[in-house]
Amino acid sequence: MKIKTINLRTLLSNLALPLAVGVVGAFFVMSGIEKYNLLQKPPLTPPSAVFGIVWTVLYILMGIAAYLVKSSDCYDKQSALQLHYIQLALNLMWTFFYFRLGMYLVAALVLIALIFAVVFTIIRFSQCCVTAGRLMLPYLIWCLFALYLNIAIVVIN
Repeated sequence: MKIKTINLRTLLSNLALPLAVGVVGAFFVMSGIEKYNLLQKPPLTPPSAVFGIVWTVLYILMGIAAYLVKSSDCYDKQSALQLHYIQLALNLMWTFFYFRLGMYLVAALVLIALIFAVVFTIIRFSQCCVTAGRLMLPYLIWCLFALYLNIAIVVIN
């Protein structure tokens, strides 16, 4: 797929949605960070500062990927974008259950659903624009890593 010109308005709107999810999620994190800090952490847990940086980059990649799909000539881009919206909702739900409510087992189950939604999103995005699918791969890897951390929190606490 070749994009002749970048539609800045469309790009910004596609960046805004995942970044807004990140901002709302950050409020959930702030509401539960004290409880989280008291938990025993598994090996490989990054420093807290890493999470905000990584999530911001991932949200930007998601927004660019959605923009590429929306700008594509794909006949069924709406279903691909619907999967994207579903995975964003699950992303926010995970943050809510994990940080706001401290329901770590429920959060792990939501995260499993999120991982499946991300896989399906990658597949559909790739059918519309290979680059868009590839831009979502770091997100999938990070979600799998988050699942390791989430399950380990459940087990050791």
